[in-house]
Formats: sequence, structure tokens, C-alpha cells
Amino acid sequence: MRPAKPEDLEHTLLFKDVPPDFLDQIAKHSSLCKLRANVSLECVRGEVNYLYLIVKGFVAIWRPSCFGPNEYTFLAWRGPGQPIGEMKALGAQQLSARIDTCDPCEFIEIRADSFYDVLQGAPIIYRNICNLLLRKMRHQGHRSEVIQMNSATGMVAQTLLHLAEDRLESDISSLTAIPIPGVILQEQLAAYAGIGREAVNIELSELRKKNIISSVGSKLGTRITILDWRSLEAIVRED
Repeated sequence: MRPAKPEDLEHTLLFKDVPPDFLDQIAKHSSLCKLRANVSLECVRGEVNYLYLIVKGFVAIWRPSCFGPNEYTFLAWRGPGQPIGEMKALGAQQLSARIDTCDPCEFIEIRADSFYDVLQGAPIIYRNICNLLLRKMRHQGHRSEVIQMNSATGMVAQTLLHLAEDRLESDISSLTAIPIPGVILQEQLAAYAGIGREAVNIELSELRKKNIISSVGSKLGTRITILDWRSLEAIVRED
């Protein structure tokens, strides 16, 4: 789209409180870019590593399965403000993850070597990375609750509640209708909960019939609005 500017970086959680000189240095080796929905984001091109900050949209992260080289296991969704590839930029050895865009997305693309150079002079970024990792751990903790539900009904209800809370990053108890940000693909929702896509389709249909949710589908996926979060919560408690 265009070269990045320091002001594109300064309001992100990754670069919170980083001195302006270092923001200027990173911006010189960064760009704003975009991808359409349902394509893969590559973090290595031409033997150069990049990390990405999500500006708009959501991505799904899949990691290679331990049981087959061509199989992938759903790991998590990532959304605005969250980095991708930051651990690789720090030198951590990672399995080659697959990153798929759920919506049309915009990113800040940063050369990993430039990012690492700035880390040496602005160690406050390590604090910011720790805070972002804690947020990721909280989201993963939500997933552990989902897979412990006894039924597909409870799993889908819990997933929708957690998606709303995680993506809105706020308390939903004071809200009535709650549009969940981003497009949701049923196969990703099924992989997150650990159930089949057909089961997810059945459960979403039942929730629509009971007027607990509404949804608008397209070729890109489904946008879901929670109409009655208390009923969803009651389903989870009963399960």
C-alpha cells in the first residue's frame, strides 16, 4: 500500500512507549500491505524473515500436525494489534505455521533483522511482547474451557461467547445485540472446538431458530451477531 510511518507504529501495543528515534528506524524498513480473504500469508520471502502487525481483519493460525507432514491443526485466531512472527524474529525455532486470512486484511510488514536491531537499543519492546504473549495465553485458556464442554451445543455456545469477548476486548454483559467482529468460517470454528463442521452447522441452525443468534453468510464466511448472550451463558452453565 505504502511505506510505513512512525505514527503507524507508535499507537500499537508492540511499540508502546518506544522512543521516537527507534520508531523512525523501524519505519524505514517497514511497509503497509494488504491481502484479500482466504489466502496465506508468508513470513519468509527471498530468504528474508518478516514479522507482521495486524491492522485490520483476522487471520487463522494452523500448525503442522505431529501425525502427518501434510496435515495441519488449528491453533488460534489473531486480530488487530496482534503480531505474527515476532518469536521467530527473536531467534526462536518454530514449526512452519500456516497463516490464512479470514477477511480482507491490512498489515504492517517489518523486516525481522531491522526489528532485532532495534530491540538491542529499546528493550522495552520485550515488555510489550510479554504483555501480548499473556493475552495470547488468556485466549488459549478460553479454548481449554471449550474442549471440556460435554456437548457440541455447549462447545459452540462457549466458543461464540469467547470470540465476542476476545475480539471486542470488553465486558459484553452490558450489551444487548453483540456483533462478533470479523468473518467466521465454520470449518475454523469446528477445528477450534474439536468437533465436526456438520455438528457446528446444526448447532448454529438451532441457535438461530431460538433467536439466540443471527447470521449473514457469504462465500467468504459468516458474520454472527449474538442476540441473547444470557441464553448462551445458560447453555454453557447447564453443560
